[in-house]
Amino acid sequence: MTKQTTSTGPDGRSIPDLSYDELANEIVGVVAETKGCDPTTLRPVSQVMDAEAADRVLENPNTGLSVAFEYEDGVVRVDDHEVRFEMSKE
Repeated sequence: MTKQTTSTGPDGRSIPDLSYDELANEIVGVVAETKGCDPTTLRPVSQVMDAEAADRVLENPNTGLSVAFEYEDGVVRVDDHEVRFEMSKE
């Protein structure tokens, strides 16, 4: 079974309107919500997310660009519309 959480950005803002730090915080929030844990227990997203790839997504909305990476026993996918986290549940 797969557990998934999706976010379209804080305060209704679209993903391209976020800074890199805001995006990293949004990712941590989505992952923590999915896993049911305290966000402070998760490792920093900067350890696993390519900053240049994230910047390309943030700077080029509506181009179909996306970035995906493994993080905290799941996969994070970021595109110009949303942040998704899919965690395999055994």
